[in-house]
Amino acid sequence: MNIDSKKYKMYIDGEFIDSSSGETFDNINPLTGKVINSVPKATAEDVERALDAARTAQKNWKKVPSNERGDYLFKIADAILEHADEFAQIISEEVGKVLAQAKRRS
Repeated sequence: MNIDSKKYKMYIDGEFIDSSSGETFDNINPLTGKVINSVPKATAEDVERALDAARTAQKNWKKVPSNERGDYLFKIADAILEHADEFAQIISEEVGKVLAQAKRRS
């Protein structure tokens, strides 16, 4: 793995964790062939844990008034737009898409 590449974790039930197997995938830039980052290889156990956490979170989320849920979604949308250039760069590196196309909003 490239020394400059990042190692990511899974976000499950409010915490960043490694795969229960400890295994990872290297994400390779198709243009350069270099490792961009490493991501956890989720196991069936990890998926079940994530699904259980999502089901629990949904029970609480549905109790939040719709206007408040809408406010959260607008904040998320604003954050995505604020970081659009970073996301486009990631898309370009991970899938080999031309940066201008990765930035296109459709």
